[in-house]
Amino acid sequence: MYLTDLTFIEDGNSDMLPAPQNNYINFDKRKKISKSITEIKMYQQIPYFLMDVDQIQEFLLGVQGIDEKMLYKRSLVVEPKEEQA
Repeated sequence: MYLTDLTFIEDGNSDMLPAPQNNYINFDKRKKISKSITEIKMYQQIPYFLMDVDQIQEFLLGVQGIDEKMLYKRSLVVEPKEEQA
């Protein structure tokens, strides 16, 4: 979510103000970026109190993975490629 927000702020706002003030920095853009980064930093400060759950770890270690080619074949069954006209 935050990466999307930052991308839209970057792509949707110019670095400089439009004419006739095109020699001025667009501080509104910088303010939006700062707000988004401040939120990210705030959430990074909250510690997670996670506990090991042996049963879950054992289950996940026992799950056999599916290779990329098989996953691709399955995705084509669910969502076939559209034929180009």
